Amino acid sequence: MKILAIETSCDETALTLLSISDTENDTAKDPRFTVRSHIVLSQIELHKEFGGVFPNLAKREHAKNSVPILIETLKNAGMYEHITDSSLPSKLEYIQETVEQLLEREAELYHQLWALVTTIKKPDIDYICVTNGPGLEPALWVGINFAKALSLIWDIPVVPVNHMEGHIVSVFAHGDSFTVIPPQFPALSLLISGGHTELVLVRDWMDYTKIGQTRDDAVGEAFDKVGRLLDLEYPGGPKVSLLAQRAETSPSPSHSFSGARPTTSEDTKTSPQPPSQEGGPPYIDSLQTSNESSPPFFGGATASGSPETVGGGLTPAITLPRPMIHTDDYDFSFSGLKTAVRRLVEECKKNNTFTDSVREQIALEFERSVTEVLLEKTKRALIHYNIQTLIIAGGVAANTRIRTAFQTLLDQEFPDITYLIPDKGLAGDNSLMIGMAGYFRIRAQEKDPTLAIPLEHIKAEGNMML
Repeated sequence: MKILAIETSCDETALTLLSISDTENDTAKDPRFTVRSHIVLSQIELHKEFGGVFPNLAKREHAKNSVPILIETLKNAGMYEHITDSSLPSKLEYIQETVEQLLEREAELYHQLWALVTTIKKPDIDYICVTNGPGLEPALWVGINFAKALSLIWDIPVVPVNHMEGHIVSVFAHGDSFTVIPPQFPALSLLISGGHTELVLVRDWMDYTKIGQTRDDAVGEAFDKVGRLLDLEYPGGPKVSLLAQRAETSPSPSHSFSGARPTTSEDTKTSPQPPSQEGGPPYIDSLQTSNESSPPFFGGATASGSPETVGGGLTPAITLPRPMIHTDDYDFSFSGLKTAVRRLVEECKKNNTFTDSVREQIALEFERSVTEVLLEKTKRALIHYNIQTLIIAGGVAANTRIRTAFQTLLDQEFPDITYLIPDKGLAGDNSLMIGMAGYFRIRAQEKDPTLAIPLEHIKAEGNMML
């Protein structure tokens, strides 16, 4: 089976061409994927001036870049072959108006595509898989209409794919050729990205139940917002992590930043207090203020020492809340944490103490707060649902602290649970994961044809759920 996969849900235009072998001597076996081409074009540089992804700009860039990437994809896969006969195939003459109407809002895409398909042979592709949600709807529509146009021109069926399902299966991709061995079920997937933070119970392939989600900001969104507060260029999330690493490798000479942190009212809603560092699990790495009685900053953030000391230029030992860490559910909330950072930054700027060292310590404490909340919620779900496999996926799964913390948690407390996490290069949005998820959709449709969605019914769903 050969699959062309298309991903345009946000600010990456991505195309992948896969070959999948799942039979041997007419006997079914675990599918082996061979990546014949994989191209991801990021628009980050274009969106920097807006401090985030500007949907209409993303849409324009997808339309401009889709055909050039398709050409490169076909060449990489050895499927780019010119037509020797200069006459236009009769089918193309028949459908030209339909394709032009389909792409009427992406005129540049239409003209590029028509120039291509009238000069090359139909490639040996069995299915086109395309992301139809969740994501930015203007961006999603470009990929969907591109896939539909190719389907009409080349008579290849289109399979819509849920972007989050793509993230779940991304953990099985390693290198240019790999075999997907089904995990032990039930599995738990923690999906963490710029738009999502959710815990999903996976009972089998394509059998999903969301058991928890963010009530406001997604974790990646919170990272980027904190990055802006710390005067970091978009995207701020990775830069926040770099500041946090710098804080650990170059600690403040004025204070020690290890030990347990003070608790907050948010921590104590429904559960007993966590143990102190001395008796607590080593994968929790918190901060200790040097003065327990010091007054809190707004929003639950705290700096140690007297107000005069904080305002006098010494680096404060900073603590931030761990929102909803002990609530009796699997939901998350990061908006208040972001607000606590904002108010702390405002106070430091007011007192002229917003130094590079303080920025680093704020980044470190923010990252620690996020990690602890993710760990605690996931840990309780692992126990409650008797999980056999833990999957961490999404763009924030590239975060080193989070990756390491979960590895340590499983090594020390859940050694029998399999831990799956994508290669860092595949944690973000990509089309390889869309092709992989599409493959499993195709096999499911073969068993149950009612699962197939007619071409005319495929649409962009910005808020699509698993």
